[in-house]
Amino acid sequence: MRKLSLKLLVAKVLGKVPLGTVLIVPFLVQIVGTVGLVGYLSFRSGQKAVETLIMDLGEEVSDRIEQNVLSFLDKPHLLLQTTLGASKSGKLNLDDFQQLQCSFLAQVQQPSSFNHLGFGNEKGELLSVEHLESAIGSEIVVKVKDESTGSQRITYGLDHQCNRTELLKKKKYDPRSRDWYKAAVAAEKPTWSPLYRSVLHQEIEVSASAPVYSQAGELLGVFYSELTLSAITDFLDNLTISPSGQAFIIECSGEMVASTLGLPFDIAQEEEPEQLEAIASNQPLIRATAQKLLEQFGSFNQIKEKGSFALDPLTDLPNRALFLERLEQAINRAKRRSDYLFAVLFLDCDRFKIVNDSLGHLRGDQLLIAVARRLESCLRSIDMLARFGGDEFAILLEEIEDIHDATTAAKRFRKALSLPFPIDRHTLFFNASIGIVLGTKEYEHPEALLRDADTAMYQAKKLSQAGYQVFDSEMHARARRNLSLETDLKLAMARKDFVLYYQPLLELTTGCLTGFEVLLRWIHPEQGLISPVEFIPLAEETGLIVPMGMWVLREACHQLQTWQNQGLAQSPVKLSVNLSAKQFLQPDLVEQIDQILAETQLDSSSLKLEITESAFADNDRWAGKSLQRLRNRQIQLLIDDFGTGYSSLSYLHRFPVDGLKIDRSFIRPLSEDGRHLKIVQALVSLAHHLDLSVTAEGIETTQQLAQLRALGCSEGQGYFLSQPLPPSEAEAFLADEQYKYHTSPTL
Repeated sequence: MRKLSLKLLVAKVLGKVPLGTVLIVPFLVQIVGTVGLVGYLSFRSGQKAVETLIMDLGEEVSDRIEQNVLSFLDKPHLLLQTTLGASKSGKLNLDDFQQLQCSFLAQVQQPSSFNHLGFGNEKGELLSVEHLESAIGSEIVVKVKDESTGSQRITYGLDHQCNRTELLKKKKYDPRSRDWYKAAVAAEKPTWSPLYRSVLHQEIEVSASAPVYSQAGELLGVFYSELTLSAITDFLDNLTISPSGQAFIIECSGEMVASTLGLPFDIAQEEEPEQLEAIASNQPLIRATAQKLLEQFGSFNQIKEKGSFALDPLTDLPNRALFLERLEQAINRAKRRSDYLFAVLFLDCDRFKIVNDSLGHLRGDQLLIAVARRLESCLRSIDMLARFGGDEFAILLEEIEDIHDATTAAKRFRKALSLPFPIDRHTLFFNASIGIVLGTKEYEHPEALLRDADTAMYQAKKLSQAGYQVFDSEMHARARRNLSLETDLKLAMARKDFVLYYQPLLELTTGCLTGFEVLLRWIHPEQGLISPVEFIPLAEETGLIVPMGMWVLREACHQLQTWQNQGLAQSPVKLSVNLSAKQFLQPDLVEQIDQILAETQLDSSSLKLEITESAFADNDRWAGKSLQRLRNRQIQLLIDDFGTGYSSLSYLHRFPVDGLKIDRSFIRPLSEDGRHLKIVQALVSLAHHLDLSVTAEGIETTQQLAQLRALGCSEGQGYFLSQPLPPSEAEAFLADEQYKYHTSPTL
């Protein structure tokens, strides 16, 4: 089954530019030359070792054949791609047949090129140049059909200076009726024509063809390059396979296409060539393989149908299952060969959801197809690109020298994706985050490689969009810890392992207590107190922050109501509760807060909500409406960590907020840096002019307190004033009348 999967893989890679009805490429390798070694291994390790050796040798040879065949069949399309590029850039005028003739002549004369290149347009005109080889020498001919020739296609000789010589033949001809033309028009992209019989060459041929469109999207014509099946046979025959290995290609109909065992079709005198069926081949090797495939699948078309499950239906790329199989082969190859190195790149499109949400899923699909084609253009023939679903792609880079090759490839992919994507009437720009992992013999399973590449990709996304990261062992350790932490976090939600701490907020000029900021703490049963710096980002990433935030709000409101009933927390003592960006963007946020206030019987005017600027960034119109609904309930709204976000000043002007909190990063260097003192002075002055309250976070020294008082900052918090307190100590703090109404200038 393993070798069969390899056959399907080859068929699917060819499926990117389908060769007619899709070719099936089975390889059968006879390892007769290893009988002595096989016998030795049987004696030493048993039959299993023999089977493993045969399978490994077979895969190695099959992989090399596959890579060579794909590279060979890519050449006609690369030739057309060059010509298409010249026409799109304006260097090649499709209406100037003399210019086309000279361009085609230059290309077919290249040693590595193919010998036939042509163009047919929507008016039924044609120009093609062909380099003919025969036993007596070579000649170049040009075939022309234009206004001057009427319905006839005229064949001329062509010298090396691009001059037409004697007239050779006339024939009635319309390129629009030809298989290569119709295939390109139907596919609307570069493709292969069905196989067809050429009476002129007494050969079976196939054409690579590519449509050309105007800027308005109108079809102008089709470029094509013909390839004879005997050329494929010759190519296979020249491959170094093994002393006894053979390769052949059959069509889904069961007919032969090419073989290292000779021409797969008969050429009878005065008749058109006829393909042979593999099952009726006079070669025992081909006949036996065809019979085995028929016994297993019932028909050759069944192999094609089963193979279709290995392709992504949207992009025609290999899917996850097929990629994993190819990756497993790479792992096994790395164990056999000390000089073999490969890498896996995991690619995720940045902010792709915005395209779907704003332009619709149809254009999102069009963009994914365009991304697939652009990534394909950056690949070598031995590499593999697969789509894993959504906007995720995986790339296997084989036969690399070191990690530098992988990072260079990642840069190449990023550069290609940074160019604009024209989708309908829209021009879209975006990029991707890429994770890279180097494949080594230490890996046992392909899933482990994908896991590590995925981990590196998320690290790239966190550090900077449109970047890449190479996986290392520290990433894996962090990923394992985060996974364990995520599991524990979910259990903690169920067990209520969280506690609330309350940090006092004081009026800086009088020393009066004005309220508390509510802070969440996690008491892990094994690890003890876990810092919010560790678990809050994880809760944000997993979405647990939403139920967690509502639990915090409910518990805090209940606690304040309890203190109020005890006569400890009277006006103006209020609670400040943080709302995460995800929590703020919940559509039923206001209704949930209403429900909590009703359950706890807390007056809404006793509540303050702290919201960071990032919560406003993605949907400021909706944010404004939500803030106004909260403001209508007498809930005070504060912008938290002010000055560290996006458009801070515009938010103060546009949104109904009551105050701002100056981030500790501005307070900490007050006594060391005069610039920070001026920034804080400006922020305090701005707040006063807008009738907003202003709170300084992170007050840790007497000097900072004195400076903030001198600047007119009304409220503050920090370890110098009081550290966060558990409920019992916060209650004692409230009960301390002397501290509560202390008015000493030094607090």
